[in-house]
Amino acid sequence: MNVPLAKSFFSKFFILFLSVFLSGTSSFSQYRVDYGIVAGFASSAADVGGSSLFQSRFSNKNLLGFPRYVAGVYGRYKVHRNFSARANLNFVRLAGSDRNSRSSLIYGRNLNFATTVIEASVQGEWNFLQITRMPGWSLASHQRKSRADARMYLLAGMGLFYYQPTAQFGGKRYNLRRFANEGVRYFPFSICFPVGIGFSYAINQFRKFSIDVSYRYTLTDYLDDASSRYANKTEGTLEEVISNPNTMLQPGSTTSDGKPVASSYNYGWDETRALGLTRGNPKKNDGYVMVTASLGIMIKGANANYRMKKKSLRKIRMMGRKKTRAKF
Repeated sequence: MNVPLAKSFFSKFFILFLSVFLSGTSSFSQYRVDYGIVAGFASSAADVGGSSLFQSRFSNKNLLGFPRYVAGVYGRYKVHRNFSARANLNFVRLAGSDRNSRSSLIYGRNLNFATTVIEASVQGEWNFLQITRMPGWSLASHQRKSRADARMYLLAGMGLFYYQPTAQFGGKRYNLRRFANEGVRYFPFSICFPVGIGFSYAINQFRKFSIDVSYRYTLTDYLDDASSRYANKTEGTLEEVISNPNTMLQPGSTTSDGKPVASSYNYGWDETRALGLTRGNPKKNDGYVMVTASLGIMIKGANANYRMKKKSLRKIRMMGRKKTRAKF
């Protein structure tokens, strides 16, 4: 076969195959874009916070800290019938306090933190389950099953976020990063990797509801300002109190379930060894969990299922009009 003719043949075949593929995809769902608002709850998986899961010497992360809020916006584009790309802008509030721990060692450390994470992320969503029919009465088809558009999907992505942990002592809130409590002035930006599972449902041809449960892996261990060891601070100064608030506890203090607080010798700077004692767990980075609900508006056409509903209803109305005209 002539080479130019062969190239022409394969190019036409490829264009024909692509057109058939795309036409099949577009007929499955006419809308491509939805955008809306996000709200929900978030909790930190960090070194500071109330948890009985903490082992001795802070060897594990807390799961989970105080639940706080999430608010944001999103935009989603359907690339394929089973795959979508989504962009998020979230404001995530995280907090934790050692005062809520049942461990006398953690309670005695007496750290607390709060931070607002401003996160911009992109993620892919792969639909592994789709429900197109649900029990119910359909006016269009007069059947006991009605059309629907419900999906379950797995999500994974990457994001950039800003954070600035603070702590409250004596009725005042302090920016912890400025004090370099472990001798490190960490960068206030980091990267996160969201992974999780979600469910979406098209309420009608214009509105879409989604629920996501996800975990954010991060590249920082300073979401709560605690990671490794205490830095050497001048005794009696504000810097020492912020770094080692164990000094603020009254003698004889007990945990929430009545256990005596660990000795003050477990915290701060060890003059004998010229070494800071353990303040956090540097082996694992911090993270946070998000449980969110979103309500969006679909644009660029409606879902194919609802278009079929509308078309069927239109046919029924037209038939009714024809019968009415026939009587006259």
